[in-house]
Amino acid sequence: MADRYAGLIKSNQDIKILRIGGRKLAQIFAYLEKFIKPGISLIELDKLACKKAKVLGGQPAFLNYQNFPYGLCASVNDTIIHGLPTNYSLRSGDIVGLDFGLKYKNRYTDMARTYPVGDVSDLKLKLIEVTRQALLAGTKATRAGASIGDIGWVIQQLVESNNFKVVRSFVGHGVGKAVHEEPKVPNYGQRRQGLKLKTNMVLAIEPMVNVASHHIKIASDGFSVKTIDNQPSAHFEDTVVVTDDGCEVLTKL
Repeated sequence: MADRYAGLIKSNQDIKILRIGGRKLAQIFAYLEKFIKPGISLIELDKLACKKAKVLGGQPAFLNYQNFPYGLCASVNDTIIHGLPTNYSLRSGDIVGLDFGLKYKNRYTDMARTYPVGDVSDLKLKLIEVTRQALLAGTKATRAGASIGDIGWVIQQLVESNNFKVVRSFVGHGVGKAVHEEPKVPNYGQRRQGLKLKTNMVLAIEPMVNVASHHIKIASDGFSVKTIDNQPSAHFEDTVVVTDDGCEVLTKL
């Protein structure tokens, strides 16, 4: 039987590079935050992100990945993930999820945040906050000896206790030497189920949370994933490395 962990455990040298890359990716998000206000177009945000990545010595990981034509995923309101950065200009009341991957020294980190634009409804603000808390809960459940199911369980419990729904058609994943690696990391599940985590596994934990239904549809552009009922969705993601006593968030300043 093949080793289930073949390729999943990163070397200490990999982790050093990913730590630097993750910090650079967090810098890109800190930079983008300043521009998220009514009037800016999604394509402008894409150009800002890609330019900042280059300045920091990296490359946008999503550009031309599986034919995606941009570096930044920009998902507005009822778009869950993979939104194309079009000429659409953000308006007060929107929420926008930004998802960006950074390739640095041939190692990959992945990060997403959802932001309110101008004056946003209480429902959308709650959705953003619950999704942020779900990411924190997922990272707190991540440690050597825990299982993939432990992560999904705590995320699902937090989201559903706030009467929102976890997206099931798309999940978190391993990351590091490629944009997407094994194992899959669902945002739902049962405790003590699934692959056991080991030290130096690197995961992208990314709750995607909808208001009323977990069902999705693919937009006519072939990329954007939208809620089935046109209700809003939020998305948060960090890249983490599993440690003996928890995990280290790599995508942070």
